[in-house]
Amino acid sequence: MPPGRHLPEIFGFALGATATVAQVVLVREALSLCGGNELALGLGLSLWLVGVALGALAAGWLPRPGSALASTAVAAAPAFGAAWAILRLHRSIVDLPAGGDPSLPAIAALLAVGTGLGGIAVGFLFTVAARAAADGSDRPVSRLYTAEAAGALVGGLAFSLVMAGRISHPAALAIAAGVGALGAGAVLSGASRAAAWAAAALLIVAAAGGPLAALDQWTSTLAFEALDAGELVTSTDSPYGRLAVGRIEDQHQLYSDGRLVRAFPDPWRRSEQIHLAMAQHPDPRRVLLVGGERRTGSRRAWPTARIERSSPTSTTRSRISAARCGRRRRYAPSAIPGWS
Repeated sequence: MPPGRHLPEIFGFALGATATVAQVVLVREALSLCGGNELALGLGLSLWLVGVALGALAAGWLPRPGSALASTAVAAAPAFGAAWAILRLHRSIVDLPAGGDPSLPAIAALLAVGTGLGGIAVGFLFTVAARAAADGSDRPVSRLYTAEAAGALVGGLAFSLVMAGRISHPAALAIAAGVGALGAGAVLSGASRAAAWAAAALLIVAAAGGPLAALDQWTSTLAFEALDAGELVTSTDSPYGRLAVGRIEDQHQLYSDGRLVRAFPDPWRRSEQIHLAMAQHPDPRRVLLVGGERRTGSRRAWPTARIERSSPTSTTRSRISAARCGRRRRYAPSAIPGWS
């Protein structure tokens, strides 16, 4: 592979965008390992950097680094896909009870393969390009670093403003790998260029078509079945995390990154709070329910039969009412969130 006048800028920019999108997708998938806990962020990013170091070390052993650029750029797509599948289907790999999270060693092992595998591909590609671009001075490699940083910035903005919540994670990974293959093909020649560009076209077409959407839905169903939480109604990758709605008989549950955040209808949740609040008054007669619902505000839900009046109100109006009446209320249960 000839060094080429613009090899550092072209391939470095494409690799930066590819690496950032792949990293964000894999870390978002890693959040489901422990219900969105920040532990997955720190550990996942650390193991990504370990993977980058291992990939760079492996690329440093190649006698002819330029000859491996095309094959490595094409192989990045299945590497990203395998890492994504391991993280998405981790409950099928690690036997977990319903509602349980993997142990810390299991989380580390899954992230080492998941985010670490993506880091290996990126580190290998960057080192191959840096060695192939070097011409006895450090200027081409410095331009490669600069272009890679600019590509990372553009890739991050593209995912945050365009991709997140609009396309599935498999499609985002396919686009990222396709951009990397395009960058490799731009600085290659002959059969290597044709192979890289053909792979890029195939990946981008797959991202725009139905196969990856079907794959995303199928893996979402498998991952939800592993939760043992009933039937999956729908799921999506939102800008804030992976959301899924399940159903058990007439009740629906909302999951965020594998963690239950809401069940509806849930007639007992507010009733328990009512018992705690009402126990602070010796003889309650009139009750203002802050941010309550008509069903919860019904007298049948109260733990005493001596209630003369109950008034559910919205949060905005209730703040005003509580401010006006707070000084006259001796038994206001201020320790209970949402009550006055």
